[in-house]
Amino acid sequence: MIKTTEIDEQDLTSILSESQRPPFLFVGSGMSIRYYSIPTWMNLLKAFVDNNRDCFQYEFGYYSSKSTNDPLKIAANLAEEFHEHWWKSEKFVKSRKLHQKISGLNTEIAFKIELSNFVENSISLNEGLQDEINTLSKAVLSGILTTNWDNFIQSTFPDFQVQIGQKEAIFADHKSIGELFKIHGCISTPESLVVTSNDYDKFIENNHYLNAKLLTLFAEYPIIFVGYSLYDINIELILKNLSACLDKELFHIDKLRNRLFFVEWNSEKIKPKLEHSTYTLSSITIPLIKITVHDFTDLWNILAELPRTLSVKTLRHLQNMIFEFVTSTDPTGKVLVNGIDELDKIENLEVVVGFGNISKLQDKGIIGLKSIDLLLDILFDDIPKQNYKEIVEKLLPTLIKQNTFIPFFKYQKNCKNLNSDNSLKSHIGDNFTLTRSNSITIDDYRVSKSQARMLRLVKKYNSLQELIDDSTTVHAVQWIPYLKQNKINIEVLEMFLKKHWSLFIEGEEKNYASQFRKCICLLDYLKYANHTNNTTDKK
Repeated sequence: MIKTTEIDEQDLTSILSESQRPPFLFVGSGMSIRYYSIPTWMNLLKAFVDNNRDCFQYEFGYYSSKSTNDPLKIAANLAEEFHEHWWKSEKFVKSRKLHQKISGLNTEIAFKIELSNFVENSISLNEGLQDEINTLSKAVLSGILTTNWDNFIQSTFPDFQVQIGQKEAIFADHKSIGELFKIHGCISTPESLVVTSNDYDKFIENNHYLNAKLLTLFAEYPIIFVGYSLYDINIELILKNLSACLDKELFHIDKLRNRLFFVEWNSEKIKPKLEHSTYTLSSITIPLIKITVHDFTDLWNILAELPRTLSVKTLRHLQNMIFEFVTSTDPTGKVLVNGIDELDKIENLEVVVGFGNISKLQDKGIIGLKSIDLLLDILFDDIPKQNYKEIVEKLLPTLIKQNTFIPFFKYQKNCKNLNSDNSLKSHIGDNFTLTRSNSITIDDYRVSKSQARMLRLVKKYNSLQELIDDSTTVHAVQWIPYLKQNKINIEVLEMFLKKHWSLFIEGEEKNYASQFRKCICLLDYLKYANHTNNTTDKK
């Protein structure tokens, strides 16, 4: 018999805190349906056929009946028929050119390319749930795993490191902090999608490697399933493998008690409630706690209030630094444990990793910041405001001399150092800093020898969003500074840069890092500088 109790924030918080680690969130399609208004899998396939009716011989019902209503088999049949039409149709000329690197991989890739485009164009943010989304974005989590293809989760948690596909989840250099595993692929990488029966067969074939990763998560973290049905094929697969390990006594079943949570949405306006439930599979009974909700706000609030000292991005950055140091440094070096107050008395130290009161480290820490730290702060607000004055007085004068592009309007404005005409107050900074700061206009973010040609090229776009939608990511980064200032929506620019910063700063497009840095500085200028009479680019 299931015992039902009304949800209690304090009780649930204490249960989640028992493991002393923030939970791992497993996210299913229900989240995308709720927040992005994306249709169910079957309805998505039907809508795709209806939208591309000229590419299919029959209506959707034919393919559904032929495949016994199995969406994986339906997708495989649709992909096979769509392949030839995609290569012949004038409708997809631009798409073929854009995806020429992957278009010849197999006969299903054309379907995946256009399905990815269709999903992206089908996204409609449910603005009525914006407060709920904002609360979710503050959730304290160790990591996230999802079988969804869309970008809702990475846009909600932009600090998380995204791993796309089964191979990345298996072989990437994981350090278990702030990672988002998209094990069924992502629309940003069409070839990664697990959508047809062929894809799923390959996924199952290689699944034992991924299972080892998942079982580690089950052993170490509270797991919260949300957006799934208990009878979802993905849930059954995960719990089936878990039950196999329980059967072999690799896990003791009692260790799972109060560790598995299943969130279920109810269409009726009910109060949230907890149910101590079980899931039986292969003669193994798995205990879980079912949380039934109509409005997710209470649950997201509980997750947002779980304790964590540092942000995900800061924790991952610290861990990466320590990991790199440990694996690359001569083991004969010195390791020291000492108080912060004693550091000045010690000689021949190569690296210091400190944990302690920030006020004791503040003076040394700000001076040690580099240009990349300020660039990322423009996007993610990592640096506390109480440090801005020190940045302006001690850090910017040095960085401005070393870098062609450096963000500074944010810090000057917050320190009230900007005059109404965007110039700096004369008593702030040295002469070089004053001259450099006072002369900035939007033209400074453009390459003068290319300006005339680039201005003509982007003239056809009425907005930044239109440019982004019509361009590759690399082209967008190169062209953004040449848009008229009144066509650049600051929120759209900020979201675009947050989404792609890792790709350009440390990923496969790092050859364009300087252009990306320039766009961040442009954001700093547009968002924080005064724009009364300081630009000639308004019309």
